[in-house]
Amino acid sequence: MVDDSLSHTVDALAKRVEQGEQQLDALQRTVANLGNELDQLRREGNVPASQRSKEPSTTPQGHAQLHRVVAAVWQDHADEKYRSDMSHWRGAGRWADIELWERIGKDRLVQVKELLQRVHAEPKTDGLRLLEWGPGGGSNLLASSSIASDLYAVDISQKNLDESGRILKGANFDRYHPILLEGSISDAVGAIDHPIDVFLSTAVFQHFPSKQYGLDVLQAVSSKMPSGACGIVQIRYDNGNPKFAPKSVAEYSRGHITATSYAIDEFWDALVGAKFVPLEVRDINSRINYATFLFKKA
Repeated sequence: MVDDSLSHTVDALAKRVEQGEQQLDALQRTVANLGNELDQLRREGNVPASQRSKEPSTTPQGHAQLHRVVAAVWQDHADEKYRSDMSHWRGAGRWADIELWERIGKDRLVQVKELLQRVHAEPKTDGLRLLEWGPGGGSNLLASSSIASDLYAVDISQKNLDESGRILKGANFDRYHPILLEGSISDAVGAIDHPIDVFLSTAVFQHFPSKQYGLDVLQAVSSKMPSGACGIVQIRYDNGNPKFAPKSVAEYSRGHITATSYAIDEFWDALVGAKFVPLEVRDINSRINYATFLFKKA
């Protein structure tokens, strides 16, 4: 009798757990749907002022406010081992495998070369200027130093800019121009003193504090790129999966890995809005919702 009673109790508890999991799944789907509806309203400009005011504005003052939130993670994180690993520093964490670290840049360089050949009948071989937004530990910059005469890098972290400089110095590359993000995005881009031929940003837009922030970056960078310049941007795409849904700025300290995502068509339209011509979406990784956009300046 005792065994039967215990068995019934276990079965009842198991059913309650199953019901709870089903209710949680339903709640997560509801939250995801509400988030998608809110994003659509934002795009249409119909969000009440009370909702819009919860995130810092994209004015220069708003950018500076956002940068303090972001720098608390990527510059001042209490766990330096974590920060340097997430910033892709050579020898740190996952990147103790030096070949793996080097492969990041080498694979991206192949893409850059292919894109240059696609956009130009005779790709520029002298005086090429490349800008990377968020260089981290410098793998892309190191590989790109083989084709670029000048490398510009914008980052929220002085530590990352210094590490990238150290890596490039070790390769005897001396035309490196680091730019620290402190004030507005336009101020940072304004520090670039020549037109940019190639714009590169990988595994960075996903860490931006808001979707609008990413659009501001596109608009600002576009102003420095002449017709025929080209770019590669990797994003995390939003397909309704709650794990990759955009987070609020208030959640940034714990949600910075999946802070921002865009629907594929949404980011395509954002490129067009910034006077770019999208060429291709490639390297879609449905496990971590990565997608890479190739484009050129109109």
